Amino acid sequence: DQNDDLVFYQFGKYLTKMEGQPIIDQHVIRAFAVYKCSENFLVEKLQKLETLNKNHKPQINDYINWLRSNELTDEIKSQKEYSYHIDKLLFATGKTIKFRKNRT
Repeated sequence: DQNDDLVFYQFGKYLTKMEGQPIIDQHVIRAFAVYKCSENFLVEKLQKLETLNKNHKPQINDYINWLRSNELTDEIKSQKEYSYHIDKLLFATGKTIKFRKNRT
């Protein structure tokens, strides 16, 4: 169900190899949302994001639209599977900025 299992639903779209269908997960959306966030007080809430649900559809759509936007240069978009490489970068960033209670 696209409302309950957003990560798997979107992964299925990615597997179709249709252009503009990236892999998404909590880490990618966390990093992207923090990047786009204009309110500092919301960053901490985003850092605590654990799972994606239907309430995160707007952020997912914003991410998909951003990947197609002019914010990314034509040079980047001309690279084969550029969204996959952006996903890897955002995944690592999102995992790093995730709030953890006992960070050492």
